[in-house]
Amino acid sequence: MGNEQSAAYEGPPEILDGRDVRAIVKYMKSRECRKVFVMLGAGVSTAAGIPDFRTPGTGLYSNLERLNLPYPEAVFEISYFAENPIPCRWKTTYIRLCLT
Repeated sequence: MGNEQSAAYEGPPEILDGRDVRAIVKYMKSRECRKVFVMLGAGVSTAAGIPDFRTPGTGLYSNLERLNLPYPEAVFEISYFAENPIPCRWKTTYIRLCLT
């Protein structure tokens, strides 16, 4: 799964006037557009300056090591937060600092 090649759809746009950002913006501003759903990958956040999770030294997981978590993902689990909220608060502060 995930290794299949997909072909670009070459038919006419069914809703948009074209296949560019202007057509998307025009549609989003129209009365026909009522809801917008966007799916993005991890590259969007790193391009915006938010550190990734896995890069040694700068990634979020590397910086969580000093919190002595049982495993890195624990900081994202509500059950761990219920037992020990301090590391979870640190994560939020860390991300905020990276955005400023």
